[in-house]
Amino acid sequence: MSYKPSKRNFVVIKSIVTNEMKPLNLIKYCFALTLLLITVASRSETMPTDSLKSIKKDRQAHIRSTARFHTKGMFTYGGRICSDNPAFDINFIYDRKRWGFLFYKAFDLKDHTTANNFTLAVLYKNFKLSKRLTFTPNVGVLLEQPHQFADQGSDLVLIATTAFKIRPTLTLEHTAMLGNLVIEPEIRDFVNRLRLLYSAKHLDITYMLWHNNSMFDTHTYLSTGLTIAYSRIPIADQFYLSIGLTELSMLQSSDELSVPEANQILFSLSLQFAR
Repeated sequence: MSYKPSKRNFVVIKSIVTNEMKPLNLIKYCFALTLLLITVASRSETMPTDSLKSIKKDRQAHIRSTARFHTKGMFTYGGRICSDNPAFDINFIYDRKRWGFLFYKAFDLKDHTTANNFTLAVLYKNFKLSKRLTFTPNVGVLLEQPHQFADQGSDLVLIATTAFKIRPTLTLEHTAMLGNLVIEPEIRDFVNRLRLLYSAKHLDITYMLWHNNSMFDTHTYLSTGLTIAYSRIPIADQFYLSIGLTELSMLQSSDELSVPEANQILFSLSLQFAR
């Protein structure tokens, strides 16, 4: 589920909110409620039943859990390096034909106070507009976690993805991500990501283009990237290994001090469980 709100690098940490209003508590409750709802939904849909129809329906659910190691920290919704330190993330997806749930947690392995310590949790629904065209809105929370569970900058997030399958192995995808929707609208951010994905057997090639625009703020950047991976290497029943290399180029930045124009390369190693 590349965007990493850039404002966290520009905004000076505000004073702690008063005891009468603690908006970050709302994020904690929303996050806990989201996990509770997906747990209840998944358990209720996998309960044993004598109905063949229900059994068939249950088989439409897919679970993917991925653990990844990276030589640098990068959140692929944003198209920029969050940290130059080695990074680790876990990704859990519960996917059904029409809806699903995504949980993503990133760790900076060297410094737990960088921007690459955060959690993203969203519920999404798939709308099949045609045989090739799918629209998927995502709603959830992005928790900044350099010092605590829900730190400054944590807020509700909206992600809208439109995917067009050109052919079975080739997909064109656009994603718009808006962060800081409720609690801190003054640092709201809007990032567009365009991806062209080729996937066949063990080979994955992805071209990416990101634009952090100035619709809500004055900070902008334009970046592009290319990922080549040898994927889905079976190592055990339902377990797969992937090895990838990503090149990221920051083409234009309104603040080169925080977002320098540079070319960077990172290596990734991942282990996935799929059922």
